[in-house]
Amino acid sequence: MQTAFKEWAVVVDALRRGEQTVILRKGGIHERFALRSDRFWLYPTAFHQQREGVREEYRHFTLPKDPPEIQALAEVAAVAELTTREPIEALAPFHIWCREVVRKRFEWGRRHAVHAMLVRIHTLPRPRAIPPDDAYGGCLSWIELKPPMPEEGLRPVLDDRQFEPIATRFREVVP
Repeated sequence: MQTAFKEWAVVVDALRRGEQTVILRKGGIHERFALRSDRFWLYPTAFHQQREGVREEYRHFTLPKDPPEIQALAEVAAVAELTTREPIEALAPFHIWCREVVRKRFEWGRRHAVHAMLVRIHTLPRPRAIPPDDAYGGCLSWIELKPPMPEEGLRPVLDDRQFEPIATRFREVVP
């Protein structure tokens, strides 16, 4: 598989450790967010990463390696476009962003909404360095890795017993 999702390095770390299970995404100036694949690699980036954008306990501020390393694959368990604040606020325990960043993402642009992806993360035994490529730069959510990444040795971060209550709560609060 070669599809990768660009995300703040500190968020990728939280996902890899099982401290985050929901990704919120608005889309940027050059793209409107759409789910490209229900399985994708997590590509850590410092692009747009903000110290103030995450809750205090996550402000150790992880920076991606150079060249970037990929260590985690995400499987989407559920996805929804959220157009009201109530479900977004109810999902706060499942991500590390601070309230203000979530509010700004929700309110940005003409359409007040964000996409919420409940993801189950699998990690590789060792990170794999990704050779630099100009196609990976800029304000994009999705990139295609060259060459494709092998998936041997993937292990779930959270087992079924740990993940199922989170999935249940997500389905309860997301319309």
